Amino acid sequence: GITILLFIIAIAAILLNKNNQESWMTQILNSQEYEITMENCNNKKTTLPKETVEELFSKWEELSNNGPWMGNNNTCYKTVTISTENNGIIEETEILLIDDTSLVLNINNSSTYYTNASHINNYLNTLFNSY
Repeated sequence: GITILLFIIAIAAILLNKNNQESWMTQILNSQEYEITMENCNNKKTTLPKETVEELFSKWEELSNNGPWMGNNNTCYKTVTISTENNGIIEETEILLIDDTSLVLNINNSSTYYTNASHINNYLNTLFNSY
């Protein structure tokens, strides 16, 4: 009985996380205005083209969700910030590039750690170095 209960809880968590992913993506695409920037640890900040968001979302399915981020929040990571505006309210979603193959998604003080992110990280780093 306990095994079945744990299995049901795991499935529910996966489904809720998938809905959370879709909702943040939908919120950005449906916003009145959005901007995507990337900043490294040397304070170099670059505005990326808006098409970056759609490309990022198309690659998101490749990622493996590894649950809550338990890493060091005091370490500097290259950061992608997507700022949206709806009815004068500005919200930010952050993506931290942890290393070549992993990233962290920060939404409303909730952080999720993803692996298999080499395609996204390479794409974002290439854009950052181009601008």
